[in-house]
Amino acid sequence: MKSKYVWLILAGLVALFAVVSCKTTPPAETESTPTQEAATPAPAPAPTPAPAPAQNVPTSPTQADLDALNAAAARAAAARTLVSDFNGSTLFPQDWQSADSLYSQADQQKDNSTQSATQDSTARYNKAADALEALASKTLAQSYDTMEKQITDARDAAVNAGAGDLVPDMLLQADNTTADALAKYQAKDYYGARDAANSALSMYGILTDGIAAYNVRMEIANRGFETYDSDNIAAADDTLRSAADDYSAKNLPSAKAKVDKAAQSYKQSLQTCWHSFATEKGANAGAERQNALNLKANVAVKDDFNSAQTVYTNADTAFQANKFEDAANLYQQSQSMFAAVSQAASAKQQAAQDALQRANQKMTESDETARKAELILQGGAQ
Repeated sequence: MKSKYVWLILAGLVALFAVVSCKTTPPAETESTPTQEAATPAPAPAPTPAPAPAQNVPTSPTQADLDALNAAAARAAAARTLVSDFNGSTLFPQDWQSADSLYSQADQQKDNSTQSATQDSTARYNKAADALEALASKTLAQSYDTMEKQITDARDAAVNAGAGDLVPDMLLQADNTTADALAKYQAKDYYGARDAANSALSMYGILTDGIAAYNVRMEIANRGFETYDSDNIAAADDTLRSAADDYSAKNLPSAKAKVDKAAQSYKQSLQTCWHSFATEKGANAGAERQNALNLKANVAVKDDFNSAQTVYTNADTAFQANKFEDAANLYQQSQSMFAAVSQAASAKQQAAQDALQRANQKMTESDETARKAELILQGGAQ
């Protein structure tokens, strides 16, 4: 019995060692004996190393990054458009070249593939925007200064032409438009300010041109020329009145076109009137010249007649050159000169006739005296 228990204990120990051996040691070599495996345990395996963290893995941009990039690009584009629309490239060519180069670089290198690239692109656009906004500020200031001078000059021209006296309400309308332009500029409504300033500039110009046309019309009236071209003058009057209506309604392109049309019509009518007037004066001068010739003024007062003839010839030359006003004035001058030489020639003729009459009278008297003397002699002889 006792040996039986010992056997069982040994068998249990062998089984225990076998279990432990299976869990902690690698498979035994084929030549090893069971006794050696049980007696010499294998070393424990080394722990598996943890994976190393990834190096330089690109990070995608956040929505905030993308929004910042779009805002910077839009800011630069808006500033660039403002500079371009107000001629900044012409006013400041070197500044424009530098700022636009930054903008082109930002555009060409725009990249939103990673967060870092997106932020770099945003920085480039902001740098371009800073340069373009600075240039826009200079451009707008210069543009406003130029426009202000142009408006001042245009207003002075209108006032000097007589707008304050002839069309004060229209002048006030233009002044109010100028004030509106200033208010919009101060409110940073630059495009609205430019439009209002251009309107004011146009209005002052229309007033100046309209008054010039009116002055031509008054020249026609003051000279009594209406009868020479009455229909065309009346049509031009209607056109000028219509231009005034368009001006009041701020239909400035139409007002400008009608003022120009009326002005041209008046000029043509004035030319027609001068032609007719010069023709009349030429006929009058020709008649007076013929009268002088009839009176032999070209002989009696030769030098004075030749002077009048020179002026008359100059009048003919001016008329042929369509210088009808000059021709009319010269014809009138020659007419007066021919009248004077006619009078002088007539006076000489009268003086000659008087002298001849006196001579004849003396001859008659002498003949009578001689006859009486002869009678006396004859009587004394008897």
